[in-house]
Amino acid sequence: MGTTSFLLVHEALDDLAREDPMKAEVVKAALFVGLKHQEIADALGVSEPTIRRHWAVARVRLFELIAHRPSPPPRPPNKS
Repeated sequence: MGTTSFLLVHEALDDLAREDPMKAEVVKAALFVGLKHQEIADALGVSEPTIRRHWAVARVRLFELIAHRPSPPPRPPNKS
């Protein structure tokens, strides 16, 4: 993942956290910590089906947030 892509995901995740902190925690636990659904459910004190629903909705919302972000300006050519 390039720097620009990483920044887009990070910004979208920040937006999601403002909208729905629980879904953002699910995404962070799955993507950055590598926890399985049941492990996330245990950590957050909810059922595994709830985590699956949060994960499904959060993925869609992140894609929406990323898709509606303005494209970053092109980078100037490297003058090496």
